[in-house]
Amino acid sequence: MSRNTKTRTRKTAAARKASARTAAPTQAPLPVRNPHTFEREVTTASATLYAGSLRIHAPHHTWTAQDDDTATTTLNDDTHLIYTHPHRLEATHPCQHGYWHTSRIGGDTELPTLITACANCTTHAPAHRAQQLAAGIHRATASAEDTVALDVSDLRADHDQAQPHPAETTPGYNIALAAAEAHGHAAAQHQNQEANRA
Repeated sequence: MSRNTKTRTRKTAAARKASARTAAPTQAPLPVRNPHTFEREVTTASATLYAGSLRIHAPHHTWTAQDDDTATTTLNDDTHLIYTHPHRLEATHPCQHGYWHTSRIGGDTELPTLITACANCTTHAPAHRAQQLAAGIHRATASAEDTVALDVSDLRADHDQAQPHPAETTPGYNIALAAAEAHGHAAAQHQNQEANRA
C-alpha cells in the first residue's frame, strides 16, 4: 500500500499580499428594480417638472406617486395638488367656510386665482346656506301638501288575516321536509350505533 501525502507549503505574508493585489475585483450585482417603483419615480419627476414650469414650488421629495400615473402633494398653505401623467394638474384649496374648491391648473396665474377665490368665497357663507336650507324646506312642505292622505286601516285589515303556510303554497315543500326528516333520523341512528360499539 502506498501512501499519498500532500505537501503543504506555507505562504509568507508578502506572498499573500501579492496574491490579494493581483486578484480581480468582484463587481456587486446590480439591484433588481421593481417596474412599479420606476414608473412612480418617473411620475414624481414629471410632476415636479410640470409644477415648476407653472411656477409652483413643489419639491420632488414631497410628491407621492400612485400606480395609476398620478401623484399628489400638499403645499404649505394646505393646497393639494394632483398631477395626472402627462401634464394635467388640479388643485384643491379650502375656503374660509371649510369647503374644498377644485380647479384645473394650466397656467402660472390660475393657482393664485383659486386661492383668492377661496379667500373671498360667499357660496358657502352661512347666509347663503340658510337660504338654500329654507328653499329646501319650502319644497318639502309644498310636496307634503300635494300628497294624498292614505287610510292604512284597510291595509292593516288585509294583513291581519291569517296567511297560508309555505308548505301549502310551495311545490315540493313536503318532499323536501320529508327528506330532511329522514336524513335526521338516519344520522341519529348512526350516532346510536357508534355509541353502542364504544
